[in-house]
Amino acid sequence: MKIKIYILTYKNNYVLNEWNLKTLFNSDITNYDYEVNIINNHSDIHINNEYINNVNIINNVLRPDQSCGHISKDWNAAIVNGFKDLNHPDCDILICVQNDEKFKQDWVSNIIKYHETYNFITFGSGDGFMSFKPDAIKNIGLFDERFICGKQEHDYFMRAKLYNKEKSSINDKTHNYILNSINNNVMETTLDGNDHGREDAAKLVKKTYENYQISSRHMFTLKWGIDNSTFSSMTLTGPKVFSVMLYPYFEKHVRTLKEQLYILK
Repeated sequence: MKIKIYILTYKNNYVLNEWNLKTLFNSDITNYDYEVNIINNHSDIHINNEYINNVNIINNVLRPDQSCGHISKDWNAAIVNGFKDLNHPDCDILICVQNDEKFKQDWVSNIIKYHETYNFITFGSGDGFMSFKPDAIKNIGLFDERFICGKQEHDYFMRAKLYNKEKSSINDKTHNYILNSINNNVMETTLDGNDHGREDAAKLVKKTYENYQISSRHMFTLKWGIDNSTFSSMTLTGPKVFSVMLYPYFEKHVRTLKEQLYILK
C-alpha cells in the first residue's frame, strides 16, 4: 500500500507547518509507505527543520507571486505526477489537500477502510481534502483547467455525481455538496477566520481569490447551464460545452470522455 500526498500552498507558512505538516507527521502515516509533496505557488516558502527531510518541495517557479496559483492545474499536476499511468499506477491512493487542513490521528487507516467502498472521497470545505484511487480518475477524469481558483471543485463534484455516483463520497457541508455522506474520522474541522495567524498570512490570497471567482463562476454557468449554487437537488444532464484533452498520454484511459463532450477527432 503506497500513498502519495500533495499539499497545495501559497504564502501561508504558519498553517502549512503548524496545522498541516504537524498533524500529518503526528498521525499514523508513518506506519505506511508514503510520499509527501508540497506544491508551492509563492517564492516565500518555509518548512520547519523537523519536516524538511520528509517532504519534496515542488516550486512553480514560472508562476509569478501575484498569480495566487491555478488550483485546477495544480490538482491535475498532482494526479498525473502521482499516478503516472492509470492502467499501471505508481501508487494505490493519492491525496490532494490544501495547506489549512489538519489530519486526525488515525486518518490513514480510516481512509483505507473507506476506500474499500469508495474510490473518491472528500472532506472539509470544497477541495480541502480529496482522496483518489485510480479508478475514480478513469470515471471522472481530470480537473477542468478553465476554472482557475474557484468552482473547480464544484465542477469536479458534478462530474463525480454524473459518472462515478456509487463510488464517490463527497462531504462538503460548507457548500452543501453532499453525496453518499460518511463520518469524518479523517480530517479536523478548520474554518476561515478562526485563527489570527492564518488570517494575517492569507489576506493577499483571499483578495486575489475573489477576483478569480468572477470568471470561474461565469465559466460554471456556461458549462452547466445552471446556477452556481445547485448540487444536491439537481437533475444532471451533462455539460453544455466541449472540452479538450490537455494530457492525452494520461487522459486516454478515462472512460467517459465522450459523455463529457471531449473533442476526440
